[in-house]
Amino acid sequence: MSNTHLTPEQIIRAYMLGIFPMSDSRKNKKIYFVDPDYRAIIPISKF
Repeated sequence: MSNTHLTPEQIIRAYMLGIFPMSDSRKNKKIYFVDPDYRAIIPISKF
């Protein structure tokens, strides 16, 4: 996908599904989405 424009709603929906945007470096403008296999919840109330 090149020059694809996403709406804020689409990005928020992706975050809600556990999918997030990444880049190979800070200077790289190419972004891809990552859907990790393993997820964890850290209970912050215990810190």
